Amino acid sequence: MAMANSTPVDHLLRGHNATLQFTSSGFTIRPQGPPAPDKEIVHRKTGGEVLDLHHRNLMNAIRKNEPLKCDAVLGYYGVVACEMGVQSYRKRKYVKWDAAKERIVNA
Repeated sequence: MAMANSTPVDHLLRGHNATLQFTSSGFTIRPQGPPAPDKEIVHRKTGGEVLDLHHRNLMNAIRKNEPLKCDAVLGYYGVVACEMGVQSYRKRKYVKWDAAKERIVNA
């Protein structure tokens, strides 16, 4: 949401091949190039995305030693994707993932 009024600011991730737009109802992936609504991928929330369940699972893992439903590898790759966006923004350069070295490098 904008700080000046209630008009939301679009949450976008822009890539070379597509743009990912997060919305209150899910997300849309729009391929680069001329507009082609038939090639867009639209995901509508199903209720499985509720964070309460994720937080409850984390607290139960800490307090009761229950297994996590989201393993560390999935969390690792989620953090890597976010960090790639941060580094690209701060450096004002493209970055890419070097899978062999498991490092973020300049593109």
